[in-house]
Amino acid sequence: MLLHFLRTGSNATTKRATAILETPREDKEPDDVAWIFAAMGEAGSLEYGRRFAREYAERALVADAMPLPFMTENADRRFLREMLSYVVERVK
Repeated sequence: MLLHFLRTGSNATTKRATAILETPREDKEPDDVAWIFAAMGEAGSLEYGRRFAREYAERALVADAMPLPFMTENADRRFLREMLSYVVERVK
């Protein structure tokens, strides 16, 4: 998502974001971090990341449904399928 944001942002936006990202964590201002998050939302980068995650989760589920002899059905596979849905669909 961050790479999408940096690739698609205007020159001024990219410069500001890069300056914030280069600032050590302990020196970052909460307002600067909030600005990056809001700007990523406005740029469509958060939605881009969600679409990307959904697409790859769907691919993983298709692969999981294939009849492969070395992949037996068990609790671990069920857990991984459930985690895919949880991680992609969760809302904070």
